[in-house]
Amino acid sequence: MPQPRQKTVNLNVKVTETTIRALSRTAALRDTTQKEVLMRALLKAGIEIDPHDLGEKRAVPWHERP
Repeated sequence: MPQPRQKTVNLNVKVTETTIRALSRTAALRDTTQKEVLMRALLKAGIEIDPHDLGEKRAVPWHERP
């Protein structure tokens, strides 16, 4: 029997503009999201990450929606 999906919560972290620009560039170069870059780094550091948090979930811009 599959476990019920956990409630999602926000993580708000203040960083410098230099850091957010580097994160943004890295995500763009990898063709992924900033969240995906962060979650993969945390996983690599040995922090347990829920598989649901590893999936890429980009929002579809309103003008591209069917």
